[in-house]
Amino acid sequence: MPCFLFRVVNTALRCDDRTKLDALGPYCYLVYNYIGRHTNQNMSLRHRLLQSARVTDGQSMILYRGDEVCSKTLEEFKHAAGKKDKYFRWLPFVSTSLDLVVAENFEQNILYIIELQRYLSNDQFTYLSNNTYFKSEKEILLKPGARFQ
Repeated sequence: MPCFLFRVVNTALRCDDRTKLDALGPYCYLVYNYIGRHTNQNMSLRHRLLQSARVTDGQSMILYRGDEVCSKTLEEFKHAAGKKDKYFRWLPFVSTSLDLVVAENFEQNILYIIELQRYLSNDQFTYLSNNTYFKSEKEILLKPGARFQ
């Protein structure tokens, strides 16, 4: 059964709603610190993800996210396209996928194609294959504060 908690957490993070800090803070702390952690097996989740995606040291990893943004944000993205000095930041936890078709199912008016440089992404994501109801989605969770161009 899908959980409502991610919606509450992301809304609070997006709106900087500090009234929910006492209730949601400990949960966010655990999830945030889980990303990039090693399991009790010899191989980290990140290492298993990179193996499954066949990413080597010199390569990047491509992630996809379908979404809906307001017209103002969409215009900001259009004006920033191709500008190397323009960055945006996602404040909530962000769900992405290794599978373009999965992301297209969530697309309303924007499809993000995200290139994570392996050397820049150390503890910025976790692969949720073992912790999800929807294993076929090949879901990657990005930490709050993820920055993109």
